[in-house]
Amino acid sequence: VIKRDQTLFLFSLQQPDDPLELAFQEKYGTIVNYSWYGDGFLILGFSNGYLVVLSTSLKEISEELQSVKFHSHGLQALALNSQLQRVATAGDGVIKLVSTNDWSEVKTDRVTLGDVQPGGSSVAVTSMCWSPEGQLLTAATSSGHVHCWIARLPSLVVAGGHRVAALSSLTEILVTDLMEEPNEGLGRALCSVTTEIEPGFLAVGPSHVAAGMNNSVWFYALPSKKGETWTMVGVQRYPGNVEALSVSA
Repeated sequence: VIKRDQTLFLFSLQQPDDPLELAFQEKYGTIVNYSWYGDGFLILGFSNGYLVVLSTSLKEISEELQSVKFHSHGLQALALNSQLQRVATAGDGVIKLVSTNDWSEVKTDRVTLGDVQPGGSSVAVTSMCWSPEGQLLTAATSSGHVHCWIARLPSLVVAGGHRVAALSSLTEILVTDLMEEPNEGLGRALCSVTTEIEPGFLAVGPSHVAAGMNNSVWFYALPSKKGETWTMVGVQRYPGNVEALSVSA
């Protein structure tokens, strides 16, 4: 329980009348949000930009395991995904992803809100949450917008002959020809196919790639060489869900 935005009370179900009161340094500001992590650890975000990690073990309760200032002008929201081992913090017009392995920012994953907000203006994040598996991060802003980013793609890669198809975004398949000579900027990539759906399975053959979900499969003709374009040649719907798919043509 948070009291007056500055004190945290921990209640034990065995001793509900004897709560443990935790007070923090004034420089941290007020408590914005907190999240349980691992085996009895607490992650707290504070208004002055600090992220604090502590253990609720009685032997360590008075010690802060980590205390890092990630936002110079204030932290607005915090969200943890244990499966992805990332904490998302919002403030200063950006969203930062912090690794719970070493409590440092993964700078390559930083999101600048001004880049996604109409007009390029920076706005405050009012709330933020992860999808359970850590694939999506969603944030609501003070302008009334809700933004959703892909934090992790599902691993979906198939091979057929000397060609490999891999999901490179939620609705894009990168097809690579291992027999091609590497080309500067493209490597051995043959083309990127944009799909109608987020596929649950793929198959690739000498001249076609297929993407499907549930009982539906979309088929695409691949270019015979670099510089040509792919085309969708058809969609097939089956009576039951597809469990395995192979393309021979």
